[in-house]
Amino acid sequence: MLKEAYVLKRTFASQVLVYLLSDLDRLWKPELPHAVPVMYCYRGYSLPMDIARNLLNHVTKACTKRGLQIAAVSSDGEFLPLMIKGQNGQPLTLHQLSKTVWSEVCKMKRNEILTALKSVNREHTISVGENNAIFVTASGAKSTKNMLKCRHNKQTKPKPTKSKPDKMSSGERVALVVETTNKEPHDIAQIQQTDLDETIPYDFESILKEQEQDRANRLSSFPRMVNEDEAKDILQLWQNGKRRNWEIRNTGDVITTLSQSLQQLLKDELLSVAKCVNKKLTGTEFEIKVKKITKAQLVEQLVEILDLDKVATKQRSSKTKKQPKTLQDLSINVLKKQQFPKHVLNVAYASYIWPNKVKEWKQSGKVSSSVAVKGVDTELTFSPYYIPDFDHDNGEFRVFTYDKTHLGSNLRKCICLNKVQGISIQAWKSVSKKNPAVLHPSVIEVSEEGKILDQMKEQLARNMLSTDVEEEMTHLGYTKEAEFCRVVREGLYIADDTPGVPAFERCRKRLALIEWLAKDVDFGIFPPFTAKIKGMSHILYEGLRTSQEAKMYLYVISKSGSYCVRAPNTLCSESFFGSMQDMDPWGQGILSADGIKKHLSDFTVITSLKMEEQRYYNIYIQNKVT
Repeated sequence: MLKEAYVLKRTFASQVLVYLLSDLDRLWKPELPHAVPVMYCYRGYSLPMDIARNLLNHVTKACTKRGLQIAAVSSDGEFLPLMIKGQNGQPLTLHQLSKTVWSEVCKMKRNEILTALKSVNREHTISVGENNAIFVTASGAKSTKNMLKCRHNKQTKPKPTKSKPDKMSSGERVALVVETTNKEPHDIAQIQQTDLDETIPYDFESILKEQEQDRANRLSSFPRMVNEDEAKDILQLWQNGKRRNWEIRNTGDVITTLSQSLQQLLKDELLSVAKCVNKKLTGTEFEIKVKKITKAQLVEQLVEILDLDKVATKQRSSKTKKQPKTLQDLSINVLKKQQFPKHVLNVAYASYIWPNKVKEWKQSGKVSSSVAVKGVDTELTFSPYYIPDFDHDNGEFRVFTYDKTHLGSNLRKCICLNKVQGISIQAWKSVSKKNPAVLHPSVIEVSEEGKILDQMKEQLARNMLSTDVEEEMTHLGYTKEAEFCRVVREGLYIADDTPGVPAFERCRKRLALIEWLAKDVDFGIFPPFTAKIKGMSHILYEGLRTSQEAKMYLYVISKSGSYCVRAPNTLCSESFFGSMQDMDPWGQGILSADGIKKHLSDFTVITSLKMEEQRYYNIYIQNKVT
């Protein structure tokens, strides 16, 4: 019952998928085909790539168990995802790598991108150059253009300082005063000789001496801290001042405040201190100035008179100094705003991390960053666009190639639709108009539905890129299109089909095609390419570029070091399916599921009999005994 339900509910198959096995040398044998079927399955119109990969892994493991090395897999464009992505989904081409990087960056939040960008160029080195100039180098930069030059040997002019009275001992000061007062003795004598009857005579010299002695006694104790009496007077002035919540209660607190917290006092409180101190300094050159003076100048005078520590009493700015924000912080603040598009941040960050991503990709792919193709006397190098998948279980590389016939046919359609960047269909139209014998107009004609004549016919694609067409284009002045014909013809057809061409020359022609494909295409520019690359579909572009590099890698991957360049294609499978259509009993070229099963069974049995070396019977093919 369950089996009947499955039969009724299952989806009917519309196609058959056949896996054929071929050798890379492709040696011709009259009895055997170039490829033999090893597995087949039925499928619908669509096949998920994870299932297709599992089927391929099943076939390759079965072959490996029997001692067969699978060096290359060839298919058409439907299985391109198997060519450009590895077993674990890792990118195998630069285009896929750019799409992966872009996808990762787009998933990041705005703050994550800003944090990553803010950490850029944090590493730096400091070095001293000529004339003691300091160089700050960011991120290991060697050019002086990327350096921040800081000079620390700037000679500043000394600031003019106010003249201050020299500190003298009390004896020196007294001597100075006495010397000054004794400079004019004649005047004093003249006054004494005046006849003043009602005037009491004074001894001016003794009076001056007493005044100078009193002044000297007052100055003898300075510089010093205020005493108890002075502190008492200062406390009384402070208590009558502007502060209501004054916490100083005794003279000890006054002395402590003057010694440790002079800067915390108000200007009026400092003036009170100066008033008390000036009682003993009035009339001397050390008298504290209190008119038209700032608080800082007042503090500076008190520090000298009270003999305080200048470092401890250094003036502190009452205003808070704000550190200006760096250009980086200002930029980050702008980028944080929602009005600033995140798409721009994605582009900036993806472009920044792209070089490191490419470097890591090449290192993990076990392929050199520069691949060399060596000839007898010359050597060619190229940077890989495609890195083949590495099978860690078997320790072997496996390359994928896009069938040459499909590539040429799809490229012809792209040319006819005028989609190739930098190449104009007008060149082929001019050739067909001038010389229809070289290129018939029907070859490049496009219908209203966008279809061309016999799209899958390879001969028509070869005709569009032939030498005769190239020469006609050169005569008509279409040099770019003529060069395009030569490069594609040599890289796609001559390198694969022409016998007797040395392997180095084949690689040279492939590299010329790769160079044309790589021109004006930068995968480090974001957003990445989507459906079109150089005007062509991304499937066609990646198939062209991947296949050319894969066929050069095969010289190293194959055990013999050489191979038949026509081996990695799907032409053998086309021939195989052609023979299946001949067995259609209804004459429609379409076999039923039972018919396919019978045909594959018969083909396999016959092929196994032909390959049996110990057979004891003869097989007659084309009137020959084998």
